[in-house]
Amino acid sequence: MRADLELTLSFDGDHWVTDIDHQRIRAGELPELEHTIIQTVRQLPCFAKHDCVQVRLAFDFDVIPDWLRQYHGHYFNSCLTVTMPVDNPTVAAAQS
Repeated sequence: MRADLELTLSFDGDHWVTDIDHQRIRAGELPELEHTIIQTVRQLPCFAKHDCVQVRLAFDFDVIPDWLRQYHGHYFNSCLTVTMPVDNPTVAAAQS
């Protein structure tokens, strides 16, 4: 699957962190981070005409020491599908 947006995901010890459009996003839990990513992507003008946006989150293995990389299976890469809001209320009502 081709991603429309690729983000690097890291963990600073307390928060999951990524950057979108020069904006740092941090959250204590992954679902909170994903929610913030979705809301941010929906506001980006470059995706305004998209029906959905595929976002790939790739973990930054450079943030963990070499000796710990053997446990990399505990970290992951993931994909989010962001459904963009429908501007036309008639179309939105027909889709629900």
